[in-house]
Amino acid sequence: VLINGGGIAGLTLRLALKQKSVASELMDLAPALAKPEDDVPIVLTSNAVYVLSQLGLSDMVKKAPQLDKWEIRNMGDQVMGGLDFKSIAEETSLRGFPTICMQRNELVRQLVKAGSALDDKSGMRMACGIKSLEMKQGSAHVSFSASTVKPKSYRMVVGADGLASKVRELLVGPIGGKHVQIKFPGWGRWMCTIPAALFPLASGDRTMTEFWKEGRRIGSWPCAGGNVVFYGTVLHPRPAPIPDNPQARIDAFCKDFEFVKEDFGGAIERIFEHLHANKKRIDLKLEYPAQLKVEGDILQGSAALIGQAAWSINPALFQDYSMAIEDAFSLANAIVSAEGGKLLPEEDMDIALRAWRTARRSKAAIVEQASEEFHKAAKSFSNKGLMGFITSRLAPVAVNERSMNARFRKVYRL
Repeated sequence: VLINGGGIAGLTLRLALKQKSVASELMDLAPALAKPEDDVPIVLTSNAVYVLSQLGLSDMVKKAPQLDKWEIRNMGDQVMGGLDFKSIAEETSLRGFPTICMQRNELVRQLVKAGSALDDKSGMRMACGIKSLEMKQGSAHVSFSASTVKPKSYRMVVGADGLASKVRELLVGPIGGKHVQIKFPGWGRWMCTIPAALFPLASGDRTMTEFWKEGRRIGSWPCAGGNVVFYGTVLHPRPAPIPDNPQARIDAFCKDFEFVKEDFGGAIERIFEHLHANKKRIDLKLEYPAQLKVEGDILQGSAALIGQAAWSINPALFQDYSMAIEDAFSLANAIVSAEGGKLLPEEDMDIALRAWRTARRSKAAIVEQASEEFHKAAKSFSNKGLMGFITSRLAPVAVNERSMNARFRKVYRL
């Protein structure tokens, strides 16, 4: 199996195949897997934690900070709704698999380490990717971007290479073409790690606390070392340039959150001051989620797409990384024989892959719909005028315990 892409999806698939004693080769165009620009705080809900535990990462899960609850409040500090992560996991047969938070690059390192601890008959090649892909009966013939790597045939090729997927381009077409479109949903998210004392508004050590104001979300969740991850969404009609200069990035952040300076008892002002005083040490990130629409097939012959190469998931419910992990784990289970050690025969694999594609398409549609419902409720929330009077009363219905539990029961279905 050739895996093109060394992100979370690709590394999870590599580990899952190794656990089943199936050889794989992983390639990535980047010179290193743990890239500083990609190192963002992430939340992994119980469905992803279940998979990681099955892959031998239980110790990592136990050491990671856990989240038991998610509280959603208005600026009057009234609880509008939220979710009890722990209870809903127990209701959906995921008891004992908590929701956790960690840095993306730490998860990358742990996946690489776990894969290397197994019998390593195949390796990883950096600064190299797929150049061409030709489907043949029961195999795929591949040439590579690095001239030093000879063309080779594989039983299967998996595109785990993200939004700008080369494998998807070769199978379906380029972004902006007839079959692949990317749309910007009109919002971005700032994130940074700060001392918990600067934003002491959470309801508990294991609680994600979020505040809504005028279509935007501001909140935090606890992380390691007595810190919290502070995050906030911003409404931009199109992605704004992300400054490389730390000072310019902090200035842009302060401008975006000027509208809440009068709230939180001066906490936002203290965060501004902290960022300015520690601009050389603070890793302030701005992300713009994208919506990917692929009209072509994510499965063609001996090639398949997983993670963001196949679909983009609105991160409003923290399912973007969780879906990538599920995709990889379920694909490995589908294509390997029951006794392990080898891939299914061609005819059986074709049947298994079609069933996998149907199941993953269905799950992606469920997750995307649930995420969009939540995002629309937050985006339309207001406290001003007649619309504010209406939406401030509709929001609790959209995010109350009943609504959130209904969404996550579907999301957690493996």
